[in-house]
Amino acid sequence: MLPKRLIYLMGSLLIMVHLCGCSGLSQRATIKVTSNPSGADLYDETGRYWGTTPMTLTRRHWTSGETLSNTFTFELPGYQRATRTLSYRVHLNNPSYAVHANLVEIRTPSVSEPTYYSVQHTLTTDPNGSAVYINQDFMGHTPLSIELTWSSRGDNRKELRFEKYGYQTNRRMITPNDKRIHVVMQ
Repeated sequence: MLPKRLIYLMGSLLIMVHLCGCSGLSQRATIKVTSNPSGADLYDETGRYWGTTPMTLTRRHWTSGETLSNTFTFELPGYQRATRTLSYRVHLNNPSYAVHANLVEIRTPSVSEPTYYSVQHTLTTDPNGSAVYINQDFMGHTPLSIELTWSSRGDNRKELRFEKYGYQTNRRMITPNDKRIHVVMQ
């Protein structure tokens, strides 16, 4: 016959084992984590870094049948960040789960090279003989026919400055569409 104290001790142990679930052994869930392309950094919902894909995680828990959820964030330079959430149950038979993310490449718009074209401009003044400057560069005296190069993009304006002794300086902004320019000096 077992002593009364030993019976109480064994009963207490059985109750503790039952409360802890399945003889107190930890339950596991294996999670295979992959991405396309591979090599993405993997973080959990707390921001903890786990490594790079592909990888296998083992999550240990003490309660069998518990439903758990983990959110994983995949980060790879040149790709949009992806987030995946996995809900799973922990069992004695150690189930396996998988999480996969197809990462989307960040595309930068292609910048085409500008094209350049020439336009003939005719510049006249009243009276003739005014000095013409374009963006501070002397071009000649009026009447003047000049060919200017323009870009297919960007600010297509140039500043013309007309100067003649005894008259006020006259400034004009021109565009490729201004083929003939006539200025009356004052």
